[in-house]
Amino acid sequence: MQLRYPNGDIYAGQHINGQKNGKGTYIYAESGIKYVGPWKSNLKDGPNGEMIYPLVEGKENRAKLIGEYKDDKLV
Repeated sequence: MQLRYPNGDIYAGQHINGQKNGKGTYIYAESGIKYVGPWKSNLKDGPNGEMIYPLVEGKENRAKLIGEYKDDKLV
C-alpha cells in the first residue's frame, strides 16, 4: 500500500490497523532522505533499517546509516 501525505512525503509498505507496521519505505519530500526498513506502530523500529541520504554534488555515493532502530531512533 502506498500513501502520499499532504506535505509530499510518501510511505510504501505494510500497514496494520492504519499504522505503519512491518517492512516499509518512507521518503521525506523536503530533504529527499529515504528510510527503508522495519516499522512498529508508526515508528522506525527493528534491525537492518537504512537511512539513505540524497546524492551530494561532486560525490559518487550516497551516505547511508544502517542499523537497529528503536522507537524512531538509531540505537
